[in-house]
Amino acid sequence: MSPAKELGVRPIRYAFDAVSAGRQPQKHSTFQFLANARISPLPEFENCNVVDPREDRIPWPCAFPASLQCKYWGVGEEAAYELLQEILRAKTSDEQGLLPEKLQFGTAAASRNLVELVDSVVTRSINIFPAANESRARIMAKLGLLSFMHDGVYSSTAVSDSLFQ
Repeated sequence: MSPAKELGVRPIRYAFDAVSAGRQPQKHSTFQFLANARISPLPEFENCNVVDPREDRIPWPCAFPASLQCKYWGVGEEAAYELLQEILRAKTSDEQGLLPEKLQFGTAAASRNLVELVDSVVTRSINIFPAANESRARIMAKLGLLSFMHDGVYSSTAVSDSLFQ
């Protein structure tokens, strides 16, 4: 893992603007510490990248003047891919268990879905746990992967239907 990838800001690839266009967020002095952290780093944010999405022209209809992102996103991404490969290897060796339908078989669509899965898991982890150190970033990414995959299996199989009959 390159140090630049590990500690750099993870690119934001998409955004969701649930608020109607033109509406300005209210200003709150409560969150001024986030704006200050962009100028002068705070010790409690040592594992965080402090970013202002508006600088990248990303919709930000929010009172927060900045957002936190875990610096160790690259480590989390690496951990998620490692676990995913381990799961896929176990599945090809006839281990018990199911994969979500979207991830089964070696198709191009399945490969895209695997990349999307890891991207979603890493995005979730680094934004929900921005102050995670390297070890926690790895653990949270792996936990997210297992959670997303379990939900995918549950949603895509007859098991979910039979539980509620």
